[in-house]
Amino acid sequence: MTLGTFIWVIIGKRIGLRERQLIMVDQNQSQLSGLVKLMRQILLIILLIELIGTIILGTHFLDYFSTWQEAYKQGLFATYIHLLGVTKMLRYLDVNYMRMILGSLSL
Repeated sequence: MTLGTFIWVIIGKRIGLRERQLIMVDQNQSQLSGLVKLMRQILLIILLIELIGTIILGTHFLDYFSTWQEAYKQGLFATYIHLLGVTKMLRYLDVNYMRMILGSLSL
């Protein structure tokens, strides 16, 4: 429900009473007021954490990649993979495979 609300907020769709009730139940809130603001705050916090993670990992990857752009692209990729909860897969992926994935994403 949170992801759906984020998409609605991003595209500017009006969030009606029914959606607000679903958000209220999903976020374990007792009132309808302030739910959209809560969703925006959650999105902002997630993006801030992702940015911090990208900077930390990109800085770490500077030793392993030839350009700073590639290091920070890999940091961004690793941060989002972690967000998706598939960090265990990274153990089995080699660097060239990750480059191929990033190359296909940056069309």
